[in-house]
Amino acid sequence: MTSPTLTKMRNLILLLFLCIFCFASSGWAQDQEVRSLLDRNVKFTPDGKVSEDDLYGFPTYHEDGIFNGVAYRIYYLDGSGTFEGVMGNGLERVWNKNKSAVEGLKDIADMKKNWMVGCREDAVDILTCIMVIPGMSILVNTKGQKIVAIHGDDGDPRGQTVGIRFDNGAKYEGGNDSWLVGATADQIIDGLKTAKKVTTSFRRHGYSMNRTRTLYLYGFNETFTYVNWVVNKCKKTYDARKGLQPDIGGHGFQPCT
Repeated sequence: MTSPTLTKMRNLILLLFLCIFCFASSGWAQDQEVRSLLDRNVKFTPDGKVSEDDLYGFPTYHEDGIFNGVAYRIYYLDGSGTFEGVMGNGLERVWNKNKSAVEGLKDIADMKKNWMVGCREDAVDILTCIMVIPGMSILVNTKGQKIVAIHGDDGDPRGQTVGIRFDNGAKYEGGNDSWLVGATADQIIDGLKTAKKVTTSFRRHGYSMNRTRTLYLYGFNETFTYVNWVVNKCKKTYDARKGLQPDIGGHGFQPCT
C-alpha cells in the first residue's frame, strides 16, 4: 500500500514538472513585494555574477557562474536554475529569424540535456527541490528525504517496474510508481556521484517490454551540490514553520537565511 508520504511526494513531483520554471503565482501582483527564497547577498559561488531580471514587474535576481567547470544560472526568487548537462553546452541559445527549423530543433534538444532545478513548498513546513534531466529526477527535501525517479521519454513518472545500471555494473530494480526511496535511493545517489553514465529501464503496468536509455552524468555533482546547498540553508527556516498556516496571499516564499 502506498504511504501518505509517498502519495504526497508523487503529487509533488508532478506539480514540479509543471512549475519548474514558473516563478509567479496568480496571487502575485506587480505592486506587491514578493519574498525571495534565497538572499542575493549570499552567493552560491564566490565568483558568481548577480544580475537583476526585468521579467515580472518587480525586481528579481539571478546568479551566473562556473562551478567546477560547469556553467550554471540560479534564481534567488524560488531557487530554480539550470546547470550544464553536457560539457560546453551552454545555458541558452541565440535565437534569430535566419535559423532553419532544423537548427532551432537542435537548439531545443541541446537545452533539454541540461539539468533543470526547481523548488516547491509542500504544505507549510517542507521545502522540496528537484533536479531533472530527461529520464531521471532526484528529489531532496528539508526533512532529509531523498527520492530517485526513473521516467519514460514523455516525463511521466508512473510505472510498474524501473531499474538503473551503472557503468561499473552495479544495478538496482523495483521502485514504487517509478520511485526508488530510502537506503536504495541513498545508494543510487552515491553511485551517481562517481559514475560517468547510467542505463535506465522503465516499464509501465501492462507492458511487456522495457524502455531503456543511456544518461550521461556531466554536471550531476555540481547540480546536486546546489540542491543540497538550498535545502540545507532552508532546513532551519522550514522546520520552525511547523503548525503555521500557508501563505495564501501569494507573497512568495519564506526567506531562508
